[in-house]
Amino acid sequence: MSLTSKLYFKIKKILFAVVLIFLFCNATIINDSNEDLFKKGNDLYNNGLYEQAIESYQKIIDDDFHSSEVYFNMANSFYKIGSIAESIFYYEKAKQLSPNDKDILNNIRFANNMTIDLIEELPKSQLNLIKIQVKDFFNIEQWTNITILLSWFSVILFGLYIWKNRPQTKRLFFILGLFFFLSFLSSFLIGNSKNNESEKIKFAIIFDKKINIQEEPNYRSDEVFNLHEGTKVMVLESLDNWGKIRIQNGSEGWTELKGLKFLN
Repeated sequence: MSLTSKLYFKIKKILFAVVLIFLFCNATIINDSNEDLFKKGNDLYNNGLYEQAIESYQKIIDDDFHSSEVYFNMANSFYKIGSIAESIFYYEKAKQLSPNDKDILNNIRFANNMTIDLIEELPKSQLNLIKIQVKDFFNIEQWTNITILLSWFSVILFGLYIWKNRPQTKRLFFILGLFFFLSFLSSFLIGNSKNNESEKIKFAIIFDKKINIQEEPNYRSDEVFNLHEGTKVMVLESLDNWGKIRIQNGSEGWTELKGLKFLN
């Protein structure tokens, strides 16, 4: 190798190390900055300065940092100033990341009681309720991590099964490997189903004071019913600037998308 080539590779290594150090330091600064903003937002909230707290939390979200704690505190701040639609939106965002958090679920109920539309949910069978509870036990990211972990356990255990010679030990590792493989398969199917649902089924919160739901995607059609701010709807499909929505009691219709804010 020539002296020039050696010098080139040395410079390349130095530049690579500098880039890594820069990225690490930058990530640390960003993380520290968000922690400071979060603490500042909490202090403002505790002092009753809710609008200023919202500004602090919003800076964290604008930095593309997402956590259930930030969304939850943001929702609490909006609730305190009487912005119900915004509070429900951020409670729902928090719920997506921490689906079993009791404080989030409790506060969503309080906020929903402040909305005008009292919609009775269609009854679900016991089997469907169990399916929903299983899928919602973890969020998509958690299901993905669990699936990866279970796959590693099953591979390691089957490897030990092949490597060991004693029949009793081989039988133990085979049973354990089979158990973790089936668990991995179940976790993968549940996580994949949840991910497909999040991609196909869109949810939104109504932000307009009142919206009219039409039979067709135009105002020439009959008005089916109307809804008010804070109500959560499922968006089934969209056409130009219109969306076909469904509410919890199964009623459907079309409305302009400008009055909605999407959760996913």
